[in-house]
Amino acid sequence: MLLLLAGVLLFTASYAQKGNVVKAESLLNKGDVAGAKAEIDVAVTIEKNASKSKTFLTKGKIYKAIATSEDPAVSGLMDTNKAIAEASEALKKAMTMESEGSVNYNFAEYEVEDFWSKFLNTGGEVYGEEDYNGAYENFYKASLIKPTDSLTLFYAGVAAQQAEMTDEAMKMYYKLIDQDDANEDIYSTMVYLERSEKKNDAKALALLEKAKVAFPDNADFMREEINILIAMKKGPEAIEKLKGAIEKEPDNASLYLNLAVLYDNLSVQTEADGNAAETQDLIAKAQTNYEKALAIEPGNYVGNFNLGVIWVNRAKVYYDKARAMDLKTYQKEGGKLVEEGDKVLTKSLPYLEAAHVAEPEDCSVMGPLMSVYTQLKKNAKAEEIADAQDAAGCN
Repeated sequence: MLLLLAGVLLFTASYAQKGNVVKAESLLNKGDVAGAKAEIDVAVTIEKNASKSKTFLTKGKIYKAIATSEDPAVSGLMDTNKAIAEASEALKKAMTMESEGSVNYNFAEYEVEDFWSKFLNTGGEVYGEEDYNGAYENFYKASLIKPTDSLTLFYAGVAAQQAEMTDEAMKMYYKLIDQDDANEDIYSTMVYLERSEKKNDAKALALLEKAKVAFPDNADFMREEINILIAMKKGPEAIEKLKGAIEKEPDNASLYLNLAVLYDNLSVQTEADGNAAETQDLIAKAQTNYEKALAIEPGNYVGNFNLGVIWVNRAKVYYDKARAMDLKTYQKEGGKLVEEGDKVLTKSLPYLEAAHVAEPEDCSVMGPLMSVYTQLKKNAKAEEIADAQDAAGCN
């Protein structure tokens, strides 16, 4: 009787012991998620279960139920993000334990896709309702399931940015950059955020270096790099970078154009500092490089416009001197100065006209062009530009 009693007790203890995968799945199907979790948490620690994909498939389904439940009693069983991570890990482990196309592999793959799409679709819905915080929260959860999915990371970044969650947006965008999935807009956004929000020009420069490698034909990245180097008082470094690039690509108009713009920008600084000689030297170098750019690409708007402005500014020196004279001196010498100014101003016309042809509705070029026509008494031309300004809504 003692032996029989011991056997009964042993059987009862064995029956009461948790860790049955089939029972865990049965409890899940009955809606007892807490009981299913308690059962599967023990099951995965038992050696014979830990070698079966079914164990981890079941764990994934149970933890997925916790993560997606709207019942506080279920969702409160554990932190949602932790439940998502553990469910995702378990389902992916089940897939690695099976050959692709097998029954359990397909079941686990379906659960992963369904899990991910639930959060992605919910994020899209609330984004459409302009609940950007809620959208980010759901997109972030989707990213826990598919950490390298570029679409998920992009959506999460955009939602975070719309919600003014700068740090969260940058984390998502940096992930895209690190895995070579960032487009030009993402690089531009990140450069802007590093400069304007984080006040970190050094990081912005590092991003631009990557952007130039990823998108070598985008001239805006080089221009932005130049602007940052100038802001950091590193003009000479920017010049050397461009000269080195020109040596490798002597027929690249954009490189000459960027070097010209750099010299132009530096001349503004030296003029403000009162260094007239250096200013004129920089303007001359800018002119040389604008001309080299236009020799390769004659219709380039920026090159034509900026070179036209250089000649306008040179002519202005003569007009300013004449304007500063008293009446008696002007009557004696002013006419000659204005005549010299007109000769210089005439040199601006081909460039400003070419810029206008390149961008016929650009108000910024029509203003100077009309002023030049008026000064040179080309009244019919000036009227044409005035009509074009009205049509473009410039006035």
